[in-house]
Amino acid sequence: MTWSGEREYGEPEVARQMLQQAPIVPIAVLPENTFGRVRGVCTPFRELNVLIAPVSGRSCFLYLVHVEAIYPDRRHVYGERRATPFVIEEDDHRAIVDPAHGLLRIRYEHVATRYGARGATPYEQVLLRRLGVPEDPNDFRPPPRYVFQEARIESGSRVAIFGSGTREADPDADPVAMYRGEPQTRLRIAGSPRGPIAISNDPDTLG
Repeated sequence: MTWSGEREYGEPEVARQMLQQAPIVPIAVLPENTFGRVRGVCTPFRELNVLIAPVSGRSCFLYLVHVEAIYPDRRHVYGERRATPFVIEEDDHRAIVDPAHGLLRIRYEHVATRYGARGATPYEQVLLRRLGVPEDPNDFRPPPRYVFQEARIESGSRVAIFGSGTREADPDADPVAMYRGEPQTRLRIAGSPRGPIAISNDPDTLG
């Protein structure tokens, strides 16, 4: 999803409230169709199921980019958000997270300032074209100053998720443990336009 112009900045606060008001429940014991806050470390859902963040060039599962184009007489804001399913793991139990309908509270960790598109990296130039940013002026006017900000969820990130899910057999569970007891299950957490989940890597939501 891409956008142009100012956006509503209340989303991170809504996500924070959803997470902080929910009880922390281990992935292993959260019942089906029951809302709660689970925590874990991110790993790939499938090895090829990754994205490339457009400012840092790092592999990730979710990124949010904010680009501010600053001209002598005006400024304009552009943005892009992309995500793919990932897994969170806690104490050898797993949950698959589909972030398509997620409210985000994730920290901007990569900031870069460029003077004109020609000063941007190849990744950033592709992003500017994808966002529909006008090309630099080719006359005497100075090019705009671009401020890129990037937030992302990547392998090894510790996150908190608010939502509910269904349970299914976990093919990655320890076969010895499964043999000795009940088959281990994993959660599958996904939201909807009317019932979004919340995703955060902010320490104030991790508990």
